[in-house]
Parts: sequence; structure tokens; C-alpha cells
Amino acid sequence: MLAVAKSFAKLNRNLFYDAFRYFRFSSMFDRESESARLGAAIKMDAHRIEKGLALPQSRPGFGQDVVARLIRDVRIYEQRFGADRITRVARSALADYEQTSRDQGVPHANLGQFLTPGDFAQAESATIRLDAESVRARSHMDFASFAHSRHSLRQFSLDPVDRAAIEAAVRAAERTPSVCNRQSAKAYHIVDSALRRQLLEIQGGNRGFGDDISELLIITSELRNFVSAAERYQCWIDGGLFAMSLVYALHAQGLGTCMLNWSVDPSRDIAARKLMKLPPTQNIIVYIAVGHYPESFSVATSARLGVDDILIRL
Repeated sequence: MLAVAKSFAKLNRNLFYDAFRYFRFSSMFDRESESARLGAAIKMDAHRIEKGLALPQSRPGFGQDVVARLIRDVRIYEQRFGADRITRVARSALADYEQTSRDQGVPHANLGQFLTPGDFAQAESATIRLDAESVRARSHMDFASFAHSRHSLRQFSLDPVDRAAIEAAVRAAERTPSVCNRQSAKAYHIVDSALRRQLLEIQGGNRGFGDDISELLIITSELRNFVSAAERYQCWIDGGLFAMSLVYALHAQGLGTCMLNWSVDPSRDIAARKLMKLPPTQNIIVYIAVGHYPESFSVATSARLGVDDILIRL
């Protein structure tokens, strides 16, 4: 019973640490005090407009409350922080919305006064028209073979990794889905060798091969992108999705990778973020070791469950 009580107390400490960080740094409260918080709200509402315009039949005059809120937030943001990509994307979505509303004969009462001629001239369409044949042609590949050819690598060669390859992989991973297109994930490339060794030591799950890791990426997620208690786990979901996309993108660049688990106690989390000088509003999601394959190497078999064990039909 004593062991159970100790485990329960430790679990509660860890849960409180996560809950307090989410309470303190997410956008549940005081959403307009910082650019990141207000920017998250703008991205979310702009994406709501995009989604409405992408429906098979857009309902005339949909989203009036969203449009009004977006006008207000863009004004506040531009007054405080100036125009940037966040507001340009929002203005483009609003310009597309206004043009569609005019075509449907239900223009928004205030939107015409808010938008400028330049917003219409420079607007990027809120939707993109595609055809199935072109999508299939660009996406044609033997993904099963690609996915099965990727293994967690724990034997790296000494060949240096071209930073352009890492940048190309991050560029591909940009397309990872995220809640309301809020794109909370960040990738920290730890290029300082001493810092890399210290961070790997804190992680602790790389014994026996950590000294051979020439490149380390640490994926984080920005809590200010999330706005409610219901999104308390969303940083792990969005950050995890981005990390998996990045691992596949690195595999496509011919690089080996190994996910290094970051399920740690608060003390280790605090130690790592202190070394990284990580903004307090970001959560560490996972480490990714990156390097070249040696000519010949061994990997763990990592036997998988079968489709019948995973796929459940209701």
C-alpha cells in the first residue's frame, strides 16, 4: 500500500505541474495581452472562415459572429503589433468571404468598410480548387514500403549532416495538420555540441549511442495557441503529429532518426528548459536524434501488432 500511495502522490505532482503550466501559459485567460495569444485567436477564426468557404455549398451569410470578432481582433493586433503574416492571412480570408457574400447577395454590414482595396488586390484565396487526378498524380508512391523502410536508428555514421536537408524536412513537415491551423509546433536544432550532450544526459534514454548523435532536434509546442480547458492535451497531439511528419520527412532526405521519449518528471523538464533558455510558454514534446546511416547496421526488430489487433469496426 505504501508503494501505491507514493506512486499516486508522484502522479498527482506531475499532473499538477502540467495543469499549472497550462493554466499559466495557455490563452484560457487574458487572451489579448500578448501578440501570440491574440494571434492564435486570429488564426483560429480565419481558419473558420476558410473552412466555411471550402464547404460544397457555403451558406449565405455564414459566420457573422466570427467575422465581427475577426475584424475586432485584427484591428487590436495591428494597433498593438503592426501588420504581419497573421493579419495578412486573416485579411485575405475576409476579402474572399466578402467577395463570396457579395456574389450571394448578402454582403457583411461592416466588412466592406474594414477592408481596403489592397486587401482585395493582394488577397490569397481562402480556398484552393483542386482535382482528384492531379492530387493522386502528385501523391503516388509506395507508402507502405517507405514506412516499413524506416527504423529507429541507434547506430549513426560520423558523416556530417547537411543543414539544408534538415531545413527541407522542416519545410515538408509544415504541412502537418494542426487544430484550426494554429501551427503550435517548433523545432529546435541543437547545434552546440556541449549543450547537446547536456540535454541528452537529462533525457537519459540514449545510453550506449548518445555520443554518436551528431544532430539533435527538440520539438516543442506553444501553449498560447490553445484557448480552453478542453484543449489541455492539444499541445501533445499537435506536437506529436508534427514530430512524426518531421521524422518521415527526414527519412525522405535519406537520414536516420530515433525518437527519444520525453515523459519525464518536472525536475528534468525544468532542467532541460533552463539549459535551452526555452520560453516558459512552450512545452517540450519529444527529442529526435538525427544522423546518417552507416554502411551496415542493426536495428531493433520492434515487432508490430497486426491489423486485426489495431483496427476496430463498430
